[in-house]
Amino acid sequence: WTLVADQIRTKALFPKMSKEEITSLRRIASQDIVWDGMSLLRSQSVPNLSNFISLAFWAYLKKTHYLNDAREMRAIVEDSVKDEAVKIKLNEVLEAYYREITLFADKWDANQILSVIVNDFSWYGKFAQKYAPPLVTPEPFARLAIELLDIKSGESVLNYCSGLASFLMEAYLNTGATEFHGTELATDAVIVSKICSVILGDIFHIQQGDSLVADVSADKVFADPPFALRDGRADKWKPWDGEIAAIFERIPKTKRMDWAFLLSAVSKQKVGGKTVVLTYDGLLFRASRGEQDMRRYL
Repeated sequence: WTLVADQIRTKALFPKMSKEEITSLRRIASQDIVWDGMSLLRSQSVPNLSNFISLAFWAYLKKTHYLNDAREMRAIVEDSVKDEAVKIKLNEVLEAYYREITLFADKWDANQILSVIVNDFSWYGKFAQKYAPPLVTPEPFARLAIELLDIKSGESVLNYCSGLASFLMEAYLNTGATEFHGTELATDAVIVSKICSVILGDIFHIQQGDSLVADVSADKVFADPPFALRDGRADKWKPWDGEIAAIFERIPKTKRMDWAFLLSAVSKQKVGGKTVVLTYDGLLFRASRGEQDMRRYL
């Protein structure tokens, strides 16, 4: 098996696909494939998205490289996947679900398996219902944000609170941007985003942690933060700019993070860039003097 692993290391683990090929994969009807994979996971535990995408990753690798031994698979990924958290998750799933991975790989062809990794994950909210946090920006909103941002060739893009990187995928496929960054707190969402990025040739740079204080900037910023999230950080976080900080202080005190998320996203925009934030009507119409001043300033 070490000989096989050495042979595979000499070529790309996942050949880079064109945007046209990815778009074609996203058109594949994947409902039955998803249902089958989640059902295989359910035979042992409550399925979640990161386990399912890890299962699909291994099945695709097994299918495309004709691997028949878990040790071969683990050895290849050890050298090819750089992110330690992703490797830990992949190895956990390989150890726990090798039989299910084999069954999944035997049932579906490589493109069908790949389609569930590169497609959007809007189905997961329906599958998991109330247990799945809203980590996908709906495609119509992502397309509208891309139009408003007017992303130019060669620019960098930041998806603030990137969730499952659905906006980054739309930006990658539909603009000429050359850098794609994301910030996200939820571990499962980060794992899924990074596995997708590995498959596509490490095109996304996802930083796990608090988006509010993440050290990253870009020409064009899109934020889809949680609505009306209550958190003690709202009392501690302050804007970077003195003028805007003075206005921020006049907003009635609340545990809601809405203004903090919005202003933090704006702070990550490079000079001359643009920021679009998806929010709810409260920030647009609440009548306090401080919020009126903030809207006027922005």
